[in-house]
Amino acid sequence: PRGCAMSGDGEAAGVPAVARVGEAPLQASGKKNKLGKKERGRLKAILDGSYVEPVLPVKAPAKAKQARQPYNGGMAPSLLTKYIKESWTTGALLQTCEQYHERMNKIHASASWNMLGRLAASSGADTEWFDTDRVALETLARKTTELVTLSAEDVLVDDDVSGNTNDPRMGARELANVIHGLAKSGCVRVAEDSEEDLKDRKTSEIKTSDAAATPLLSLITACALAITKRGLKCNAQECANAVWGFVKVGHVSDCDLFKVLAAAATREANFGNMNPQEMVNTGWAFSRVCNSTTDDDSFTRSVASCIDAIAGASTKRLPEFDARGLCNLTCALAKSFTGEKSSNSGSQNSGTVTAALTAIATETTQRVSASKHDIFATENDVNKFSARDVALSSWAFATLDVSDEPLFLALAESSIEKCGNGEFDARGLANVAWAHAKITINESDTRQALFSFLSKALVAECDKASTATFYATTDYASENKAGMTSRDVANSAWAFAKACHPSASLFTSLCAVSTANDGLERFNNQDLVNTAWAFAKLAVKESVVLMKHARVTITNRAEDNTLTLPNICTLVWAINSCTGGGGGDSADTSTANDFASVSESLASAAERLAYESSPNELAATAWTFADAGEFNTEAHRSLFKTLSKRVSLILLNGAGGDINTSSANSSETSFGDEELDNLEWAFSKAGNPGSVLRVIKQKNKDST
Repeated sequence: PRGCAMSGDGEAAGVPAVARVGEAPLQASGKKNKLGKKERGRLKAILDGSYVEPVLPVKAPAKAKQARQPYNGGMAPSLLTKYIKESWTTGALLQTCEQYHERMNKIHASASWNMLGRLAASSGADTEWFDTDRVALETLARKTTELVTLSAEDVLVDDDVSGNTNDPRMGARELANVIHGLAKSGCVRVAEDSEEDLKDRKTSEIKTSDAAATPLLSLITACALAITKRGLKCNAQECANAVWGFVKVGHVSDCDLFKVLAAAATREANFGNMNPQEMVNTGWAFSRVCNSTTDDDSFTRSVASCIDAIAGASTKRLPEFDARGLCNLTCALAKSFTGEKSSNSGSQNSGTVTAALTAIATETTQRVSASKHDIFATENDVNKFSARDVALSSWAFATLDVSDEPLFLALAESSIEKCGNGEFDARGLANVAWAHAKITINESDTRQALFSFLSKALVAECDKASTATFYATTDYASENKAGMTSRDVANSAWAFAKACHPSASLFTSLCAVSTANDGLERFNNQDLVNTAWAFAKLAVKESVVLMKHARVTITNRAEDNTLTLPNICTLVWAINSCTGGGGGDSADTSTANDFASVSESLASAAERLAYESSPNELAATAWTFADAGEFNTEAHRSLFKTLSKRVSLILLNGAGGDINTSSANSSETSFGDEELDNLEWAFSKAGNPGSVLRVIKQKNKDST
């Protein structure tokens, strides 16, 4: 360039020299750069021809991005999810759902019901929100039903929609969240306002488009149908939430639904995937449906297998259960294996259940013994046995016939402590008394002390019920927080009579609280019969008073054919004991005349039932009425004529013909030796109507 001084080699001053080909590059100062060892080796390999190009790692192709749902403005899906999860009241949540229901997808619906269950169950929730936000609630139910209905399509083996946010169909997780939130929120109260015949019908019998079905009932039905299709994909938590939710809302008649959930729960329990809370919730739910009125044997076997699996899995994790969970698990097993259906089908693996009960009994004994002096353990303190836990555990082990003396001794000692502190309510006292009367263990001072404490505590509860309005029902009434129920009265009276522990003050109080305000009219048949039997067995002076108040109730129910033959026999025996068959000083002619019309009504009712009764019931009826000595009225003579015809028919022609012989038990289709002896004595006393004695004696001779 112009003005630039030239060096001797023709290079401009200040411009670096360029290296020649094959030489090392020159530095700014004109010196050559020295090659590194690796670079020299590479150049040497190139010259030798042994150089191999390095293989560079191939970068993985980018994952294909899922196309987002078309967004047309308005509330963004993620923002709507945030609003739902940050709602602070049920009203705010339902208002959000009502305002943006057209933009809701399956995630929004699932989150909405989950939050609704949490907010409604919180202590500060408004109990009147059902009526206040009913329109918004039904709007949410309709939108959710639309989304759930899509999930009821036929499911392929590899069909998994839970992980695909773009698929509008709900997966097992979303469906379980919906039904669990629906049950936890208590929305079933609104559903119960609809027609009762829709509530317990099977899923296949209710269409979601029925005009008579409310939006909530339609949602329950749609969820049942969808989970029936996708239930096998449920994990332990989803299965526990789903079965608990359906039972809580009263949907217990769907065999197909519970067979699917039972299979999933059995699988998860056998693999050890259930935690203690999931075992308790699942066991409690299936204990409510195991005795459902159904003839589906596969359903009964599926539920029994599920209960067995839960019982077996629980033995490995008993130390992880808290006191409340241990108590609830025992109650679930008690309700599962004591119903009519369970007694007929039996457990699928009795050894598993027996081992589980033994382990649970041992664990309960240790826990109760360790915490028996912890007074006033509240309902929220789940790690200690409260009064409720002690009462329910006593009831459950007695129901299961677990005659474990250390267990019941520990329960008795804990019950004495809590009776002295006034921690039991009326139902807890009745359950404790019933349990310790039912289990036959060695008589001890602790047992006698327990019934003494229970007697005093029950008298105090009766006094509370006398000062308040007595609701003689099997369920607590919201207006009667401190009162008793007919079940409490019946269980208490039966327990003290069974334990042969007469308490004059207690039975006086029980009689007063039962007869107040026509309370006996609201007793169900079993409670009425048990109470009458208990008063008559101990021959207390209040037995005549109680039976006089029950005359109208017994007569009406006999004429309405609501009593069974065992009920009738027990009532006849109780009346006979009070009026002349061992009633003591209370028996006289005038009292017997007071019950003449009642006895005739019971005889007429027994005659009507005799045509469809089993042989053992016929023998018991003949003996009971003969022991009462009532043969002069037309109703009693007609009864014994009918009984003689039925007995002769069974003895001459067998149990076939016009008697129900569906049972496989031979004792229910023929007479035993003791029953034949009772029949011979009864018909001899009745004057041998229809010459039945000849047939009975011939049968005895043939048997010999």
